[in-house]
Amino acid sequence: MLDFLILVIGFYMMLECRKGRFLVMKKWMVFAVMIFVLVGGFFIKSNLFFIEFDNAKIEKEIRNQIKNPFVGISVKELESIEKLSLSDIGTTKLQNFDYMVNLRSLRIYDSNITDLSPIANLDLFTLSLCHDNINDISVLANPNIFRLELYDNNITDISVLSQFSGIKILDIESNEISDISSLASLSELGKLCISDNPIEDMSSISALDGLNTLRMNDMGISDISFLSANENLEFLDMHRNEISDISALLDKTELTAIGMNGNQISNIDDLDKIPNLTSIFLRDNLIESVDNVWSFKNLDRLDLRNNKLSNIDFLKNCRTLKNLALAGNKKMDYSGVQDFYNNIDFVDFDL
Repeated sequence: MLDFLILVIGFYMMLECRKGRFLVMKKWMVFAVMIFVLVGGFFIKSNLFFIEFDNAKIEKEIRNQIKNPFVGISVKELESIEKLSLSDIGTTKLQNFDYMVNLRSLRIYDSNITDLSPIANLDLFTLSLCHDNINDISVLANPNIFRLELYDNNITDISVLSQFSGIKILDIESNEISDISSLASLSELGKLCISDNPIEDMSSISALDGLNTLRMNDMGISDISFLSANENLEFLDMHRNEISDISALLDKTELTAIGMNGNQISNIDDLDKIPNLTSIFLRDNLIESVDNVWSFKNLDRLDLRNNKLSNIDFLKNCRTLKNLALAGNKKMDYSGVQDFYNNIDFVDFDL
């Protein structure tokens, strides 16, 4: 409305000048109107200066965000965007992102991003750049990032991440990263996903005192002693590795879920020393028997498919079970759960 008023006043003054009436106006009024028009001109320029995008898919999503399907996109409209999600935008530069000064969440998937510098200094809280063929993240300098997802790219060097001291969630799965020493300083990190990377030295993980969720699938890991110092772990996924010894986990009193399908584990006798476990996934291992009777109080889900078990007497006290999968073992004696079989919501066998 103010833009329109300024334009009307300017147009009116131009007409009065042509008629000669402008000359008889009081000097102070002339001066005031001129200032008003000049200031208004700057206002108009900053709000009606139209921004053009070369990438039609980016422009379309921005128009959806600002609810402007047809007319030119102004700087003011770009400044209003707080959240933006893009996918399949092709090989492109991130054009005009410097105008989005209030952008806090940016997600770009399934694209080919050649240059991250246009978003390097945005005050983002969440940044997700996944399946984007990115190989260089060295320009990133977003100090307030809470969540960073960079999975399924071609990244090799993550040394810049040592500057992200406040980060809580980091997903760098499926890259070409071999050195994670830069993560050791991230004391606030709570969730770390590093599956499917050729990491050579895991010792930096020991320094992450606040870590509660860790995913390390498909990494050829055989020794998990580096987890001994991570006392706050609650969720652990280490599927499809070469792990045989899980004794490093037996003092993890906060641990509630273990996922270790596809390893070489044979001994789980003392697994109930982790008292708060509610979910256990150990399919495709080498487990033949469990000598101790488990005493879990809250075990809800257990997957022991494709092992070498012949009986499940060790489960006779696990009456909280709601999901039990045992297919692919030897000819099985299921009498260990007979007393509470009907209380289990899902089983893959009949008594």
